[in-house]
Amino acid sequence: MAILKQDLSILKNNVKQVDAEMFTSKIRGIMENHAPQTSRTVTDRTSSPWFSVESKAAKQARRRAERKWNKSGLEIDKQIYLYHKKQVRDINLTAKREYYNLKFSEVQNSKDFFNLSTELLGKDKNT
Repeated sequence: MAILKQDLSILKNNVKQVDAEMFTSKIRGIMENHAPQTSRTVTDRTSSPWFSVESKAAKQARRRAERKWNKSGLEIDKQIYLYHKKQVRDINLTAKREYYNLKFSEVQNSKDFFNLSTELLGKDKNT
């Protein structure tokens, strides 16, 4: 932090002598030195087939309760958070169970069963 202040004060003292382009390049150099630009890779993931609006709302409520508990540190807020955590788990478990029950109830023969199991296990059909 001290180095940044020093660099900026040197630049500030020389502002009258420096034109706009040089000032901009100096600022960019200081910023690159003290706070280099970084890049991130964002992976776009599709949501699970059983994920619903209800699941999303429950997760939001759980996260809201967690933030409140972390901020306050109160036991009651912890209990509320744990309640919401259980709600999310139960909603997702029920939705997942219903999804898989529906998938397997549509199976007519052994070929369909093995195709479904291959699909659900994520195996490549070419292997």
